[in-house]
Amino acid sequence: MRGMILERIDVMSFAKLNAIFGLVVGLAMGVLTLIFTSLLSDFIRSPSIDAALATQQTIAQGPQLIVQLQQLGFFGVIFFLIGGVITGFIVGAVMAFVYNLSAKLVGGVKIELEEP
Repeated sequence: MRGMILERIDVMSFAKLNAIFGLVVGLAMGVLTLIFTSLLSDFIRSPSIDAALATQQTIAQGPQLIVQLQQLGFFGVIFFLIGGVITGFIVGAVMAFVYNLSAKLVGGVKIELEEP
């Protein structure tokens, strides 16, 4: 095994890689939001919930609430995708920049590589 020290990380390449991770996490969060809002709108649409609601005003708002929940689920997917990519990119750039500064002070991370 050969020991090497990682002295510097290219900020842009690490930021792009982290943006892809943010995309994956954002997609997962968006899909979970879509599933949750879909289940919640199905629960509100259920006839048994009508008996549990106390006022006529709340019952009248049911269809409007269902549409709002469905819109929230759809926009949640878009929001989490875009937010995940942007946040991942920014966090990746900051992490690489901070690593490069701190590696100058402490000497970087030692890694061991093996040739096949």
